[in-house]
Amino acid sequence: MVKIRDNSSLNESTKETKQQWLYSKIKKAIINNEYLPGTMLTERALCDKYDVSRTPIREALRQLANEGMVQHIIGKGAFVAEVSFENMVEIFEMREALERQAVKLFILKDDGTLASELAKCFKEQMTYENTDPVKFMEKDMDFHFLIAEGAKNKRLVYALETIYDQIEMMAISAENDENLREMAGRHHQDILDAVRKKDVELGERCIVEHILEVKKYHMSKYMISS
Repeated sequence: MVKIRDNSSLNESTKETKQQWLYSKIKKAIINNEYLPGTMLTERALCDKYDVSRTPIREALRQLANEGMVQHIIGKGAFVAEVSFENMVEIFEMREALERQAVKLFILKDDGTLASELAKCFKEQMTYENTDPVKFMEKDMDFHFLIAEGAKNKRLVYALETIYDQIEMMAISAENDENLREMAGRHHQDILDAVRKKDVELGERCIVEHILEVKKYHMSKYMISS
């Protein structure tokens, strides 16, 4: 069997670069549900897959554990973290507070360029609504990333990035849900309209309504599957 190895972006000269490369690879696999919640992440298997030693694997897993994506269980090992009901509530509570501030700053700092970029992203997202659910959800997250980055507050972006990673896992797991896509398209249009009007209060209200409805959706799905 051919060993899978992708080192196109790996610089072998430094341990830090190798660790970051592994961190990005494993993180992407978790977000894309290649490693499902509850999956055991054995160091030996990861070493074989990525053709590296145990040390950078341990460091990458430790970093992912700090972000809540991996859980270390004493005596058992590392596992892909499962999003509990309590964690889901906390994630959406944080998201509501942070994105409300992000859209406020986005509107206040927009000179017209940001609104144009957001409109372009939304237009691209909607082209995939009925043709490619995966692309649609990817563009959904791009829409929110644009607002976060447009707020031009590095600490705010950093705080949201970790939350978005976990939100993206939920979004991908529900990518084929037509109701979720309709909900996202409707709310994103409202947010974009508020941005174009440069109406901060309306923008905050629209994004909070969006997050609360998505929260309700995911919590109901969680209760059904539990």
